[in-house]
Amino acid sequence: MEKEDIVTTDEMFDSSCETKTSRTSIYSETSEAYVFSIKSVVQTLKDHARFIMIMFMLFFMASVCGALLFNLITRTHTGYASALILFGFPEAEEGFDPLGNPLDVNMIRSPYVIGKALDQLDMRELGITADGVRSNLRIQHVVPHDTLDRILLIRESAIRLPERLMELEEVFYHPTQYVLRLYRGEELATLDDQNMIDLLNEIAHQYRIYFVETYSEFQFMDVVIRHFDQTGYDYFEVVRILQHTINNMLSYVSALRDTAPDFRSPSTQMRFGDIRASLDMIRTVQVERVSALVYINNMSRNRDRAANLIEYDIIRMQMEYTVAQAYADDALFLVDEVYEHEHWVFHHTGEAFIYRHATGVHDDLIRAVLRHRAIANQLAVDIEFYQGRVEALRAAQDPANPQDVQYVEETIQLIFTSLQEWEDIINETMEDFLTLELFRDAVRLVSPAGFRSAFLAYRQQVILIVLVGSLAGLFLGVLIALCRDATSDKKRYNVQS
Repeated sequence: MEKEDIVTTDEMFDSSCETKTSRTSIYSETSEAYVFSIKSVVQTLKDHARFIMIMFMLFFMASVCGALLFNLITRTHTGYASALILFGFPEAEEGFDPLGNPLDVNMIRSPYVIGKALDQLDMRELGITADGVRSNLRIQHVVPHDTLDRILLIRESAIRLPERLMELEEVFYHPTQYVLRLYRGEELATLDDQNMIDLLNEIAHQYRIYFVETYSEFQFMDVVIRHFDQTGYDYFEVVRILQHTINNMLSYVSALRDTAPDFRSPSTQMRFGDIRASLDMIRTVQVERVSALVYINNMSRNRDRAANLIEYDIIRMQMEYTVAQAYADDALFLVDEVYEHEHWVFHHTGEAFIYRHATGVHDDLIRAVLRHRAIANQLAVDIEFYQGRVEALRAAQDPANPQDVQYVEETIQLIFTSLQEWEDIINETMEDFLTLELFRDAVRLVSPAGFRSAFLAYRQQVILIVLVGSLAGLFLGVLIALCRDATSDKKRYNVQS
C-alpha cells in the first residue's frame, strides 16, 4: 500500500467535521419559538396600538348607546319629582294632629287634595286624573337625627354585646318630616319635568290649605247676601236681613280681634279691629238710617202684603213668648224645691228677697229663669213694636216720598255691595292670619319640589354600563392583539454564501 493512500483516524475525523461545518454554513435552518415576556407584550401592544384603540372606541360607543337606550326605556318609570314637608306644631312630635287625633299624613294623597291641585293647574284637560296621580305619589317618613344616632350607637355596641340588639325594640319615634315623591309613570308619562315639579308643589300647597281649614277653630265667612236677591222682598225684610248679616260679621271679627289684636294682614294692610270699626260704622250710619226711614215713613213695596207678613211674625213671636214664660215658671217652681244646708243665696220670691239654701242645681235653675225671662221680655217688646207697625201700614193712605224711596233703594244696594267687599277683606285677612300667624309652621314645605331624572336616579347603572363596555373593548382588543402575534410566528431562514 502506498504511503499517500494511508489515512489516519484523526484525519478522517477532521475531514468529517470540516464537511459537516461546511454544509451547515452553506445551508442552515433555524426556528425561533415565541416567548411571552413583559418586553414581548409591551412590543405587541405598541405594534397593535391602533387596533386596540379602535376596539376600545367601538365598544365605548356601543356602551354609550346602550346606556342611552336604557335611560330612554326606564325614563317614564324611574324619573320622579320629590319634595320635603315638615309638621311644626307641638302635637306632631307625639304623633297627633292639633285636635288630638292620630296624625294621618295620607290625606296628602286624598282625591280631594289632588283634585284641587289638578283644577288649579288645569291638568284635567291633559287627561290626568286624581286616581292616576294618587297611584304614583309616595310618602316616606324621615327618621329624626337623634333617633338615627341612637340606632347606630346600639348597632355598633351590638358587635361586642349582641344582647343590646334588644334595645332596638324600645326605640320609638314619631316622624315630623316626610318626603313626597311623584313618579312619572302611567298617566303621568306625558308630563315634562317642569309639569311634574309644578304638580307636586301644588299638591303640597293644597294640602296646607286643607290642613288649615280642617284644624282651625275659625271658619271662613260666607255672607248670605252674596246670593240673595233683595228685589223680591219688602223693605222691612231687607232691613232685617242686613241687620242680621252685619251683626254676624261683627261677632266673627270681634272674636278674631280678641284672639290676635295686633295682627296686621300684609295683603289688606288691616287689623281685625280696623275691620270691626268699619263694619260698626256701616251698621250705625247706613243700616240704621235706612231702617228709620222705612219704619217712620211706613215705606213698603206692597203695604197689604207687608202687613200680613208682619202679622204672621207676631203670631210666631207670641208662641215663642208663651214657651219662654212657661220655661221660666217651671224653672222658678223647681228653685223653691231644691235646696241644701251647705250654701246660702238670696232668692227673690216676687215680693221680697229671702235667704235660701242652694246647690249647684239651684244656681243652674236660677240662671235658666233669668235667661227665659229675658227672652220673654224681648219678645214682648218686639210684639208690641210690630203690632204698631201693622196698624201704621193699615192706616197709611198716601204713598211714600219718592226721594226717600230712591234714597232707600240706592242705599240698600250700596250696603249689599259694601258688605260683599268687606267679606272678601275679612276672608283674605283671615287667610293671612292662619297661614302667617296661627299655622305659620304647622305644615311647611322645607324643600320645594325638584325633578330627579332617570339618568340621575340610575346614574350608577348608566356609568356601570359605559365602564363595563369600555373595559370589555379594551380587554378584547389586547387579547386579540396578543393572540394574533402569537399565532403568526414565522420561520425565518438565514442563508450565507
